Amino acid sequence: MLTVLHVITTINRGGAENHLYDLVKNQKKEGLKVVVAYLKGDGYWYDSLNNIGVKVYNLGMRRYGNPIPFFKINKICKEHGVDIVHSHLPPAELYVRIALLFGGCKRFFISKHNDTPFYRFPGGDLLGRWVASKSEKVIAISEAVKINCISRRIAKSDKIQVIYYGLDPEPYINVSKLEVESLRKEWLSGGDGVVIGTVARLVKQKALHVLLESYALYTKKSIDTSKLVIVGSGVLEKDLKQRAKELEISDKVVWTGFRDDIEIIMNSFDVFALTSLFEGFGLVLLEAMASSKPIVATKVSSIPEIVVDGKTGLLSPVLNPMEFSKSLYDVFHDKELANCGGAGYKRLLKCFTIERMTKDIISLYTRIEKWDA
Repeated sequence: MLTVLHVITTINRGGAENHLYDLVKNQKKEGLKVVVAYLKGDGYWYDSLNNIGVKVYNLGMRRYGNPIPFFKINKICKEHGVDIVHSHLPPAELYVRIALLFGGCKRFFISKHNDTPFYRFPGGDLLGRWVASKSEKVIAISEAVKINCISRRIAKSDKIQVIYYGLDPEPYINVSKLEVESLRKEWLSGGDGVVIGTVARLVKQKALHVLLESYALYTKKSIDTSKLVIVGSGVLEKDLKQRAKELEISDKVVWTGFRDDIEIIMNSFDVFALTSLFEGFGLVLLEAMASSKPIVATKVSSIPEIVVDGKTGLLSPVLNPMEFSKSLYDVFHDKELANCGGAGYKRLLKCFTIERMTKDIISLYTRIEKWDA
């Protein structure tokens, strides 16, 4: 039995962390012994991982540079007879790389989840190169991430394997219709109308001020009763609410805060909108596709790899409220786009299944010499 230790920066709820939970759950189904360790955070996925029989370790990092996690990683490797250490996100990558200098497990894989610098200070790319030099393979979650790694010389093309995220659509199919209807009534104040929604952290990367401005333009053009629902929390909440007030749409915007009933949330939208400046992948797009929702998103980073423009949704230029607003209008009023939500669901089943993702990663572990990068 192959034993894998996944090391990640946090197990908070987020794209990379949600992906890790799905991967670990399905690696166990495939017969692997899996252990998880994380550096810091609120431990959102801790109980869920324990409930599926996965041992989870908090490495107790209080600040970057704290040496304790180095020794804990090696201790975990020896205790569980770990064959492979698989790291996720730069801080965890670095801790694993240094830990391996002192023994423990020798086989090391990296998953790259973002098309951003390894470290946003001088020498960051050099550090990223040093970390990746010890790995057997670098798994890029999209072609955009692979291109970023190559351009920063983190690793050569033949060392990088693109393996897309996967998602199990079943929880999104089997949602309670009563709960969906109840939520829509709450948002629409008991009436009829359309719901444009997003699920995102309220941070600069998501460019939610563009979504607010786009929606304000949309309301001037469309005669439909509508609401914009923003699901998530973050440091820009106050600023974004002020922007909605300035745009005179405060009464049309619903701020839900953090929610973890995403299956119900997604099924309660009529269209899913994402105005990101960049995305390593955008797991939330698969959640929208699993719910058969049309997508309006920015044409940037990995998003065009997931959303087929004109077929499963519409793509617009970054930081362009006018074009994004037009796409919002068209997705509701262009008859040729009427079936793009269903087309997105079919694309999910063809290209982004959790089974495919899991088997591809296990294959990389076990038959690495046969891969043709």
